[in-house]
Amino acid sequence: MKNKKFQISLFLILCIGSTITLLAQSVLNVPSSFKDIQSALDAANKGDIILVQPGHYYENLNWPQKNGIKLISAGTAQNTIIDGNGIDRVIKISNDFGPIIIDTTTLIQGFTITNGHINEPGQWAYGAGIYLEGVSPHLKDLVISKNISTGTWCFGAGIYMEESRPIIENTEVSENILRSSSWSYGAGIYSTNSSPIIKNAFISKNIMESGASWYYGSGIYINDSHVQLNNSIISNNEMIGSTGSWYFGGGIYCSTISSRSSVKVINCTIANNFHSNGNELEGGGICIDGSDGTVLNSIIWNNGNSEFVEENFSGTATLEVSYSDIKGGWKGIGNIDKDPLFINNESYFLKLESPCLGVGTLIHAPQNDIFGNPRPSPVRSNPDMGAIEMDQDFAHVLAVVYYDENKNGRFDSWEHLQQNGSVLVSPSNYNLLYNNGSGILALLKTGKYRIEFNPLSLPKWQLTSGESSFDIDVNFKNFADTIYFGVAPDILSSELVTTIYSPPLRCNETIKFSVFLKNEGSQIENGTLWFKIDERLTNLNFLDKPDTIINPNIYGWYYTNLYPSEGLMKCIKIKIPGVNDIPAGELLHFKSYVEEAINSLPLTSNMYCYDVPIRCSFDPNDKMVNPMRAENYTLFNEDLIYTIRFQNTGNDLAYRVVISDTLDPKLDWSSLQVLNSSHQEHLATDVSENGIITFSFENIRLPFEKQDKEGSNGFVSYKIKSIANVPEKSSIQNTAYIYFDYNPPIRTNTTQSIMVEKLPTSNSQTDKDILGIYLYPNPAANYVYMKSILNKPISYILYSNDGNEIKKGEFLNNYKLNLESIKAGTYFLKFKCSNHTECSKLIILK
Repeated sequence: MKNKKFQISLFLILCIGSTITLLAQSVLNVPSSFKDIQSALDAANKGDIILVQPGHYYENLNWPQKNGIKLISAGTAQNTIIDGNGIDRVIKISNDFGPIIIDTTTLIQGFTITNGHINEPGQWAYGAGIYLEGVSPHLKDLVISKNISTGTWCFGAGIYMEESRPIIENTEVSENILRSSSWSYGAGIYSTNSSPIIKNAFISKNIMESGASWYYGSGIYINDSHVQLNNSIISNNEMIGSTGSWYFGGGIYCSTISSRSSVKVINCTIANNFHSNGNELEGGGICIDGSDGTVLNSIIWNNGNSEFVEENFSGTATLEVSYSDIKGGWKGIGNIDKDPLFINNESYFLKLESPCLGVGTLIHAPQNDIFGNPRPSPVRSNPDMGAIEMDQDFAHVLAVVYYDENKNGRFDSWEHLQQNGSVLVSPSNYNLLYNNGSGILALLKTGKYRIEFNPLSLPKWQLTSGESSFDIDVNFKNFADTIYFGVAPDILSSELVTTIYSPPLRCNETIKFSVFLKNEGSQIENGTLWFKIDERLTNLNFLDKPDTIINPNIYGWYYTNLYPSEGLMKCIKIKIPGVNDIPAGELLHFKSYVEEAINSLPLTSNMYCYDVPIRCSFDPNDKMVNPMRAENYTLFNEDLIYTIRFQNTGNDLAYRVVISDTLDPKLDWSSLQVLNSSHQEHLATDVSENGIITFSFENIRLPFEKQDKEGSNGFVSYKIKSIANVPEKSSIQNTAYIYFDYNPPIRTNTTQSIMVEKLPTSNSQTDKDILGIYLYPNPAANYVYMKSILNKPISYILYSNDGNEIKKGEFLNNYKLNLESIKAGTYFLKFKCSNHTECSKLIILK
């Protein structure tokens, strides 16, 4: 854990060292050009900056009817003080004098606002520190402290807002006092008919005192408002007096009078708000009266007689609480009732043994905590409850599987990782295991473990580094180690896998296609990745410009030094025609394949056929399998390549996407290889003992469709083989379930593959479906590859366009046909296997 020095005021930590960027029409300097702040305000125009040097300024400011003025301290809130001198409120901003809209381009930053006093005996007393009416400024890096409202009915000694939408950020509201003989509402902040956003705030030690009969919301009072409260600490606010009739909401009171109120409390700490005379304080943390309350990732602890109260004086109250620590407990998912173990009741940092560490949820959690530290910490964990994300050390082991190219048994800095390699950890009570790009990171609990190289992950490779396993003793919290497994190929082989991904093709929309290539072999590859696009599609926008083009619809990208397990991706946007051009439901055809620069080894690269329909309405969450043939026939020796597509069609970010996919028992689970993913940096993959594969995208923050149509989509694809000795015409079925955050799962369609030894012959099938023959590239120049997946001898004859025989021969599985001596033109290849004959057109370009 980082060493942290605690100050008397937590807010000091927040403000020290902040920087200010000044961009405006002009800068008005106080006191060098203007003797006081008010005269500078009066002279300022829209967008001007008033830069105030550190000092103590005794002023009661009335903001002019001008938008966008920025009042900024050249120092900090600790050395630049605006003092109301105990005679009036410190700052008033209202729309009393005209129709000018004052919005959040108006800024007050870096001051202490203090010693404001509203004294209205027998009257209403509003906002001694800052008074806002019908305005929405940005209040940042402020200390609003020791302001007093005195009267019969008192409201918001620190901040009073009415019909306003301010942003209140990195601000302390503390030690403000309401002295009322009747009603006291919101000693720290009062909000009526407003929608403030309050983040990274300290609202503490505000006091309601003397002879009031009603005490509501020592920290914050909310009425007919919608308040968003993030990353804030509301603590040690106090009600003083023994004559009152009602004491509600020591931290927050939220009520409805004419318009239903709501408050959202996310990653906040609300603690030790109390009534000093021991009177019963109901809803000492939060009191909801006829309003809607949401509490998430928060700590509500040691507040009055009860932490929460739902009152129905002004309507039915609702309070939803989840992933929070509530003293006395509360219904809801992820809630606990355990002492949070604060270091003390001033700082609210958590001890390392706190039960609140790492048990929150990423859903809606701010990316940073109250001090700006990243959340969660460590990455890929769950966030802490409360406003402060503890920078925990964590026990971990990084397992590096690398291609030991020189076979010296040690990892050299220039050597590449073998990303298909995996490890086995036993016992399996670790927190998380995932590939983070630098190796396989295992987050571990205290205990003894064995981490061993998994030879099934690389069946054509051998271990070169000696040790096949390591015994690890995790005996302290910040244990860290790195272990290395060097591997080298037994036999050099070429296996290049291409795949294509796109969201569902919707008529009249522009769709992004991604073409992937991954080197699954054991040699370093050079060549060209080709993408063949349906000839009917002509409106193209290349995000990655092709290196070469054959005809209008075949595009190629060169690649060099592509190491085993590494890959590349190329992207293009394609406008899908409307139903007047291509009928809905019509299949569009795409192909990807590779052309190797050197063919000294057996060719095992594949052609990926992507045949997808045009849809004018669709379910965007689906599953596909390749090969895709009539009757779903798949050969025993073929890989099954599954792609699961998902899209956030809701109305908010998805912070977590989980795909649960139960593997068919007829699949060889050990052969599973993840090929590609839209969000690889967030992906963790786990296969359970009973064959359930889980793809978890943590903290993915997937935008929703109306926010970012293209960005709302995602996918994961993997390949897997069938087990040996599967009976002829066995059916392999597969269905996935997609979870967005913690909503009910979305069930995809069910794919089906019928496993056969050979493809049935039928005049209705295409040549590819019957003999499994691929020609590529086509058009060709100096050579063409002929590939069959039948594992049977196939004879061929090459004919010219006028029927003359040019070449003939026979091949098994793969063959490279030399065309260097043949002129450009249109030719035909006739294939024969057993009693079946087929013909394919070949175009040769020179």
